[in-house]
Amino acid sequence: MMNNLTEDENSEVGQSETDVAPGSEPSTDEGEQSVETSENASPDVQIRPNEEHHQVIALLTSLSDELRETNRISQERESVIDRLHRENQQLKQGELQQALLPIFRDLIRLYDDLKATAASYAQQTTTEGEKFVKDWNCYKDIVTDILYRHGVEKIEARIGTDFNSKEHKAVAAVPAAELEQDRKISKIIRDGFRTENKMIRSVEVEVFRYAATEVEAAAPTVAE
Repeated sequence: MMNNLTEDENSEVGQSETDVAPGSEPSTDEGEQSVETSENASPDVQIRPNEEHHQVIALLTSLSDELRETNRISQERESVIDRLHRENQQLKQGELQQALLPIFRDLIRLYDDLKATAASYAQQTTTEGEKFVKDWNCYKDIVTDILYRHGVEKIEARIGTDFNSKEHKAVAAVPAAELEQDRKISKIIRDGFRTENKMIRSVEVEVFRYAATEVEAAAPTVAE
């Protein structure tokens, strides 16, 4: 039996050896072809721009532009609202001052009376006269404060300053002894009052006016 198995094994070995031609090596074409295919194979998918990505960018850009335009319109609207509110307040203030103008004039007349009364007591040299001057001046200042709180400002002038037709009203002319005094304020008659937009009363003053004498008028002018 051992001999039979040995013969069968020998026959199988011999058959396998006869399958391979003598002097030839096993073919490796399939392995090499597969290696070349794996090395030279390139991906079939091409890199293309992502259309969805570009659409998102375009949408965000459009939203950003619309937001900037909305902010600009909002700022312009706020500016218009502020201007209209300011003009409305000025209009209301002007209408209110116009309605209160008769009251302002009455208070200004009261101011004039208090000032004149204080000036009359100032001519007295007694102690009682000095006390009355302080009292009347105090009342006069109270009236001035009331007017100021309602937008009416007192205009003051000083003797010896230049006459200003925008704030002063000349009620009398006083002869001036010298040319330098010409058009200078010589006396304050009544103080002036005004609001921000309206002159209620100009300062009433007397003004120096210089008149050349006949000799000066006849003197020839020397050319420089």
